[in-house]
Amino acid sequence: MLEHEFGRYGVRLYELARGIDESEVVPDQPTQPISVEGTLEKDLLLNELKPMIRRLAEKLWSVSRKEARVARTVALKLKTSEFKILTRSHTPTSPPSSCEELTAMALKLREHVGLASRQRYRLVGVGLSNFREPEGTTAQPVVFESKTICQIPMPNLCRSDRRLIESLHRAGTDALERSCQRQYGRCFMLSMLSISSRNSDVSGGNGRRRRIG
Repeated sequence: MLEHEFGRYGVRLYELARGIDESEVVPDQPTQPISVEGTLEKDLLLNELKPMIRRLAEKLWSVSRKEARVARTVALKLKTSEFKILTRSHTPTSPPSSCEELTAMALKLREHVGLASRQRYRLVGVGLSNFREPEGTTAQPVVFESKTICQIPMPNLCRSDRRLIESLHRAGTDALERSCQRQYGRCFMLSMLSISSRNSDVSGGNGRRRRIG
């Protein structure tokens, strides 16, 4: 029936629906640029875009942590009220290593827009590109000892990162260690705290002691 409706592509649809795919697997394909954008409820001036850029950068950072490679270039995309699209990008010496660094770089790119101050914008986007293997970056390496967990200064993290760390603490030491290695990699300056068991006492970011377990 599919072949009758869609011709030769109907056979392909039949195979894909059943998980049949004979195409070659390419494990090391280059990472494509990633970006997030949003359309404003009303056109705003450039100096009014800061809250929107912050929200987009936070969302982009959360998405980018799923990628093993590290992005070297930060981009800001704008669409004017006349539907003209312009992009400004910057490749720093060291790639952004936190949500706050990414946000600061995106906000800084507003200075290079170069349009009149009265110009209004209807869409904003923040993107990352130029992905490289972590070994090719200047970010600090992280060494995980056995029976260790990550201590990240909570005030330096954006809301989504804080929620992640809090939920991992509740999940237990093993889950926290695995996720820190997978999610953060070289993008954070992590301090390591050795513990003897899941029920050991550890110091929180405010200096008080609390129990994990």
